Amino acid sequence: MNNRVNRRVIILLFAMIIATTSCATKELRVQEFRVSADTPNPAKPPEEFYVIGAGDSLAINIWKEPTLSGSVKVRPDGYITLPLVNEVQVIGLSTGDLRKLLAAAKG
Repeated sequence: MNNRVNRRVIILLFAMIIATTSCATKELRVQEFRVSADTPNPAKPPEEFYVIGAGDSLAINIWKEPTLSGSVKVRPDGYITLPLVNEVQVIGLSTGDLRKLLAAAKG
């Protein structure tokens, strides 16, 4: 007798859970998890914060100067060689820091 009552209570609780979770419309359930399109993805930090390391390939683009632009690879000693600037130590810099350094060196 006691086992039957427990089984009925469990079935009743299960039915109540199913009924309450299925009452919300699909639109309401989906909106809970919507994230704005301009929200940054924490798993992929912005490129400005990437820290340059040995062996990285960098695309250097100088505006209106295609002869000075191109790809360079960071040497194991942490330097790259660029026209007009010569050797620049870039290991440990973020891409934003390198951009500022090159802008100061050119301008």
